[in-house]
Amino acid sequence: MSLYQVTVVPDRGKREDSEMSEKAYLLISAAIFALVAVLHVVRLVNHWSFQIGVVAVPLWGSWLGLVIGTRHLRKMVIPLAD
Repeated sequence: MSLYQVTVVPDRGKREDSEMSEKAYLLISAAIFALVAVLHVVRLVNHWSFQIGVVAVPLWGSWLGLVIGTRHLRKMVIPLAD
């Protein structure tokens, strides 16, 4: 005869919390990517110069960042729709 009885109960609360934290992470990341995409468009429209140290970033860098950023943003937003 055992003095202790162990009962295993699945913890459903952690799964819901992890899904919410993943959704919050995707939402925050999507908002940041959208803001950066808007800044790329504004830079392209206004022909703003951008410099990192002594290196001047050409305008085609914003085109590249806009294309890559919007594709990544699309991949993040699709799971939010589910």
